[in-house]
Amino acid sequence: MPIIPIIGMRYGYFSGKSDIPWSGGFRANRLLSHRLGIIKESNEMKRGRVNLILKNRKGFTLIEIMAVMVIISVLAGVGMRKFDQVSESASAKALEQGLSELNSRELLTWALVKFSDQGWITDEALFAQLDKNMGTGYQWASGPAVTGGTLHMTSASITLTRTPSTVSSAGKWAAN
Repeated sequence: MPIIPIIGMRYGYFSGKSDIPWSGGFRANRLLSHRLGIIKESNEMKRGRVNLILKNRKGFTLIEIMAVMVIISVLAGVGMRKFDQVSESASAKALEQGLSELNSRELLTWALVKFSDQGWITDEALFAQLDKNMGTGYQWASGPAVTGGTLHMTSASITLTRTPSTVSSAGKWAAN
């Protein structure tokens, strides 16, 4: 499409160069020519303007939103499975720590009984003095017995057996 040049001083508000004589430029020339009515707007110019309008549209298409939703749902599904696995392994570790705590309490109680004025009496008397409350989250299935019991932590559980204490050694808790 030919552009008709305008002879004379170019208007400065098209290019920001108000003091400079006409120096060319397709956009400024086209705008100035169009304003002065020298050229009519062709179909090509109309298509260019429509394309410019379409390019400036803001927002997302339905396809883009659906793709993001699919990605988010896949990530959430993987994350939930991983969270469940971490939760189960945390419960198992907590039960292992509970077993270790029971053994520490058994040894401490045995040492306190041994060094008391009475000294060693029986395993049942020692077991009666033992603190079997493991704290929040832990629960005994049917109360611990002298021979052992089942300890629960959320969804995990462990069956424990207890070897009795003697005059020369403290009792010991072990997992089956």
